Amino acid sequence: MTIQRETYEVDVLIVGAGPGGLAAAYHLSQHLKKSNRIVGANSHSPLQTKIAVIEKAAVLSAHILSGAVI
Repeated sequence: MTIQRETYEVDVLIVGAGPGGLAAAYHLSQHLKKSNRIVGANSHSPLQTKIAVIEKAAVLSAHILSGAVI
């Protein structure tokens, strides 16, 4: 029996779509955009970075009130 699975190649993987994970993804993407503008002005090729956020809950931030936070 062979199990087929989908795979995605990413450069950055953030585990958890709570406030910290989403903020990390947002700020990293903003930093990369800024860096690419600077690099582009210097006639270099911009960075192509794939960022992924994974969450095990059915909806984003569903586990925000875990015992570790309270």
